[in-house]
Amino acid sequence: MYSHFINQRKLISMSKTGFIIFMVLFLFSCNSDLSEFQSENFIKFYGNGQGSIAYDAEELSEGGFLVVGYENTLEFNKQILLIRTDEYGNTVWKKLFGDEDQEEATKIQPFEDGYLIAGSSVNDFTTERKGFLLKVSTNGDSLWYKDYKGKSKFQINDVLINQTSIYIVGSSDTLDSSNSDYFIAELDFNGDQIWDRVIPGIGEEQFTNVFLNSEGNIITVGSTNSVVSSENVFYVSIAKLSSVGIPVHSKNISAVSNQFPGGAVYKNGEVFIVINDEVQGQICIRAYNDNLEKNWEQEHDLNYTVRSFEMTSDDNFILGSVESSNIRIVKISNTGELIPATTGFKTFPGIVNTIKSTSDNGFLIIGATTSDYGSMMQLIKTSSDDFLLNN
Repeated sequence: MYSHFINQRKLISMSKTGFIIFMVLFLFSCNSDLSEFQSENFIKFYGNGQGSIAYDAEELSEGGFLVVGYENTLEFNKQILLIRTDEYGNTVWKKLFGDEDQEEATKIQPFEDGYLIAGSSVNDFTTERKGFLLKVSTNGDSLWYKDYKGKSKFQINDVLINQTSIYIVGSSDTLDSSNSDYFIAELDFNGDQIWDRVIPGIGEEQFTNVFLNSEGNIITVGSTNSVVSSENVFYVSIAKLSSVGIPVHSKNISAVSNQFPGGAVYKNGEVFIVINDEVQGQICIRAYNDNLEKNWEQEHDLNYTVRSFEMTSDDNFILGSVESSNIRIVKISNTGELIPATTGFKTFPGIVNTIKSTSDNGFLIIGATTSDYGSMMQLIKTSSDDFLLNN
């Protein structure tokens, strides 16, 4: 009888222990699910509230992101701002770089044992604009800084890094101080010039995107303008250059007022370009092959200004747009057709500068808040099911 009583107590004790273990595992599972959800979906602001904008971000293999842009400071106005976050978007550390010039970082890419940051700086007194490259370590420490200039106007818009070289594209007034021309250069891994090309056009020119094809040729997208009957006419341009930047073939692919590129993607021998048409209230998506022949074209009556264009893991496209100080996201199929369900996506106050896919098949919206929120850097991360965008 006594032995039976002991067994009952053991059973009760074991039941309580099992219940506690079950609850711990259950809560751990819930916490794990919650933790995963929080790393896949967040909205974060960065900066001192005096005016900060994010232009680009890089996902880290160990989790988290590096975000670049600028921050206005009381002492030096715009300075390069680099933020390291954890996987939930929380700030791990913050670094500022710069001096008396107004400097904006617009690109960041993995580079050797650290990262390469590109951007432009403007001198308040001379108004001279220069481009720069800044190499930083994984801890955000400056390793080297190089600037590049024309006569008074020089800008870097895109960077491409391969196994041996750095390519930069943008604009330069080296040939004509009254106008900027297309600019491209190949640099070594110390940022020193191997060759550069200034390619004149018919007005104000710039390369906005650069890609390398499988044959070693360079594909660029850009814009130019000319004056027709006292009216500025803007063109979107595409060019194929040799491996040393000599033009092989180029064309202007539009001739409508206030028409300009909204982003470009290159994959498997095709370059996909978004064209904004503010007069018609349309966007146009075109696909060209390596010989600059048009494969297809789709137009959509969307009165948005597309600021960034990204290919998703399923080979569709995400468009990051701005409409009346609101961020709008829509998705387009790989043949340029609008995915209707995405036109009802939730909007966010602010601007978008870059859209980037993430390793979990979600994506980042990189930009800034409106002045109502203190003009801060803004980083929006949503999961593969577009959780934050669904109303």
